[in-house]
Amino acid sequence: MRKIDKSKILSTEYKKWADKLDRDKAEHPHDSRSYYYDVFMNLLHCQKGVCAYTEMFLCNPALLEENNWKKGGYIKEKPECLGELEHFDPALKRDRYWQWGNLFVIASKINKRKGRKEVDDILKPDAPHYNPFELLEYNEKYHIFIPHTGIEDEEKRERIRRMIEVLHLNFDFVRRERRKFLKGISRLEDFQQPEEVDRFFTAYEMTVSVTRE
Repeated sequence: MRKIDKSKILSTEYKKWADKLDRDKAEHPHDSRSYYYDVFMNLLHCQKGVCAYTEMFLCNPALLEENNWKKGGYIKEKPECLGELEHFDPALKRDRYWQWGNLFVIASKINKRKGRKEVDDILKPDAPHYNPFELLEYNEKYHIFIPHTGIEDEEKRERIRRMIEVLHLNFDFVRRERRKFLKGISRLEDFQQPEEVDRFFTAYEMTVSVTRE
């Protein structure tokens, strides 16, 4: 699960609206969909077209190009993308439904399973402190993420283990897709073909770094 930089706001009209709600200390309207696709596509732009947690492919990169935003809004109506808008901390949905810092786009299957589980921001992918290479390792034999073995603090390791489960980083369907993709990339490299890494970035980078050591 890579670190996500969400600082680039292309959907500026949404941002003005959300900022005004916060300045006025107003409850965010749950039923408003005026900026839904603006938020959805801006998040996918920041996430490089993949699920924020599992890094499964969700969106054609062409839909994420900056020329798809005009006058602070996304211009394509109902773009063909997988996934759903997700509130990392479900407790914030009641009053701060549209809070940018709490929103991601994730695979629909993962969203349904995560539900309203309590979260720990130790694995929040846009958190300033988050560094996957310090917190996680990738077990290439079983194609799963585990807490970094260099972490001596058992309580911290347990927090990471729990969030790996909450975010379903090793959900069986995801694990199988990740394994298949990485094996395909490995075959391309064996035949000295160009690498086409458009998903599962973190697992790939961790696998490559171990191979090159």
